[in-house]
Amino acid sequence: MLILGAASVLLVSVGCSENNLSRMGGIDYVYIEPPVGEAGPDQQVYLGEVVTLDGSASIDIEDRVPLDFDWAMVASPAGSSMVLPDPIAEKTSFLPDLPGSYVFQLSVGNTSGAWDETPDLVAITVVEAAEPVAQAGDDLSVAFGA
Repeated sequence: MLILGAASVLLVSVGCSENNLSRMGGIDYVYIEPPVGEAGPDQQVYLGEVVTLDGSASIDIEDRVPLDFDWAMVASPAGSSMVLPDPIAEKTSFLPDLPGSYVFQLSVGNTSGAWDETPDLVAITVVEAAEPVAQAGDDLSVAFGA
């Protein structure tokens, strides 16, 4: 396999149809469509809740499975020491250590070696839980012996 920039190519010698085959400098090649990463929707959670990052909606247009996953944290609150326990899994979970915004990037690759051209981002906003406030309702008066 030969990789040119973001496009992956597969060298072929015979048996390729004209609509998939191009000629470049005396070398025949077939363009391999890269997969598309889908990191899921942005989330808001309370501090102390486990967050799951889910890349299962990612697709490979060429239907080469399984996909390879690569999660990377690209932003986190100042002072955070959180690391993803399994950054190469389709789904990975973590426990945020501070309130604030965490941003993760998902890159996916297929078995042909093609990786998505534009990694997908997901933002996780972590807020502190508000203290509970008891609401017993309106005061009532009851006659004794009633």
